[in-house]
Amino acid sequence: MNSKKDYFYKNMHSLTHDSQVRTICMEDLNVKGMQRNHHLARSVVDASFGMFLTMLEYKCRWYGVNLIKIDRFAPSSKTCGKCGHIYKGLKLSERSWTCPECGTHHDRDFNAACNIKEFGLKALPTERGKVKPVDCPLLDDRPRVLKSNGRMKQEKRGLLQSEAHAFRRG
Repeated sequence: MNSKKDYFYKNMHSLTHDSQVRTICMEDLNVKGMQRNHHLARSVVDASFGMFLTMLEYKCRWYGVNLIKIDRFAPSSKTCGKCGHIYKGLKLSERSWTCPECGTHHDRDFNAACNIKEFGLKALPTERGKVKPVDCPLLDDRPRVLKSNGRMKQEKRGLLQSEAHAFRRG
């Protein structure tokens, strides 16, 4: 379990720091429902999807990265990434399909990933005053991350994290 948590923390760090990504788009998976499926249950539990998603939400809030969740019922695999046609006859067992409208051949998972990205980017606000679809700070409210003595410290509006925490308690 500790090695799995370590792996998750390293992935979180690479997503929120190393890649310089400011927005992460993901599908809101029904983890509990997937655990009820006797074919998927063991794999879902072993992969710890729920723990990964919880940790990702926390780290994104902490470092000011936008985390946009796409509705689990959005047709991400069934939508053609080129023309936008929704192929309603797509079965879960089909790993690739060809769009009947434009003739583009799609790998199911790659097409879903591209569509999730597009759905997420459409959900981002175009103006600063609009309400964001996720609870994340505005650009000015994001904490600045400072490195000192090999440790990460956060500074928010002139107060160090420890000072702000003591101030709130106090």
